[in-house]
Amino acid sequence: MYLLLGWAGILPFVILSAGSVFGWLPPTLATQWFSLYSLVILSFMAGTQWGWAVKHQHAPTPHLLSVTPVVLAFLLAAIGDLVIISTPVELAILSGLFVWLWIYDRLLFREHSHYLKLRLHLTTVVVACHIMMIWQAQ
Repeated sequence: MYLLLGWAGILPFVILSAGSVFGWLPPTLATQWFSLYSLVILSFMAGTQWGWAVKHQHAPTPHLLSVTPVVLAFLLAAIGDLVIISTPVELAILSGLFVWLWIYDRLLFREHSHYLKLRLHLTTVVVACHIMMIWQAQ
């Protein structure tokens, strides 16, 4: 079931990036939805890490590492409009935060090779979609 849900979660990234690049969706709208969805999925992924940290660790470090990407993404979204961070920079930062979560997953879930393999594939697609959106936004 987790395979199906994992790949289903990728569909909005693929649809929005392809829709923007191929002109099926207005680029501004596609970018806004894409960025919002990125933030939602970052929050979800951090939640899985938070749950693991609560169950297995008592030190604050795993908790901080799991929520830091989400807090950074939120600050990016909140301050981005005020400071006028360019769309390509915002998307590049979001993409980097997905890589951060994947690296942290590798540390947390070493014994779950099937999960890490799935996460590698999903993260690769997500980062590729972010690159497509960055290319489109320039």
